[in-house]
Amino acid sequence: MFGLLVLILFAAGPGRIHAAPGAILRDLQTIHKTTTQPPTTTTTTTTTTTTTTTTAVPTTTGSHHGHHHQEPSESESLMFLYDATSQYMSVKSGRTACYVYQTTPEQQAVIHTSHGLHTVEKLLIDLIDFNQTQGTMTRQDLDAISSKLSHHCSHAHTIYRL
Repeated sequence: MFGLLVLILFAAGPGRIHAAPGAILRDLQTIHKTTTQPPTTTTTTTTTTTTTTTTAVPTTTGSHHGHHHQEPSESESLMFLYDATSQYMSVKSGRTACYVYQTTPEQQAVIHTSHGLHTVEKLLIDLIDFNQTQGTMTRQDLDAISSKLSHHCSHAHTIYRL
């Protein structure tokens, strides 16, 4: 009987058990007691408990063609450029924005390694995500710092200082 109950629970499929774990444990303990102890009377009582749980299932958006569409894909493109002469780094986000950051002496020492470069890139992404800009700058200001970075940011609508 114990094996039958377990079989029934697993036959419902993963994530589809419709009873609280405590209730299942109590039912198993009751079944175990009734099957291991000799009956004291000749009367047999069977109790069935059914618990129904309704779960909201995520749906897809249907189109007028009868096709279902999943959640849209997301993409973002960031271009990084480090200018060793000026020791500034820029991050271009499409044609929308360009961010300029002056590296520290510690970052300048490790930026020529893959790990060092990625560490600085992640820092800049965090600064951008948490809106830690220090204001905007003109193209002329950026050109005075670095002509390479000015060219890198030439199509951006706004240039931010990080």
